[in-house]
Amino acid sequence: MEKRLRFKREQRLHKKKAVDQLFREGHTFTTPLLRLHYRPWAAKAYHQVVIAVRKRDIRKSTDRNRLRRRIRESYRQRQHDYAPAFLGKAYHLAFRSRATPMVPSFQEIERAVVTLLERLKRHCCPPSSTQATTGFRK
Repeated sequence: MEKRLRFKREQRLHKKKAVDQLFREGHTFTTPLLRLHYRPWAAKAYHQVVIAVRKRDIRKSTDRNRLRRRIRESYRQRQHDYAPAFLGKAYHLAFRSRATPMVPSFQEIERAVVTLLERLKRHCCPPSSTQATTGFRK
């Protein structure tokens, strides 16, 4: 039976205070299409995510909504691939678009999301001691 990939309501970051704190105190990774803000969150065992697309970056509302949907879908499909790597650590995450002349394709967005999640995994979850000393994975 296939595992259901869901983006549940509790995984959405919607409290203004938490979002403001994330943008003010969080750390950042950047790709040409997206910027990821992250901050440790100890309250739960899952990440909470907000997706922000500024009107200044993408003028048409239909394009902003399309980009938001593509980012959300890309994260939804990939979130379970990275869950075991964080070993119970939870983060507040914000995916922010950057100014682009055209709305990127789903494949470009997915590549950017995967790149950002890989960077987050490498930064927040150091390799095991055997990998660090020998250079090889178990």
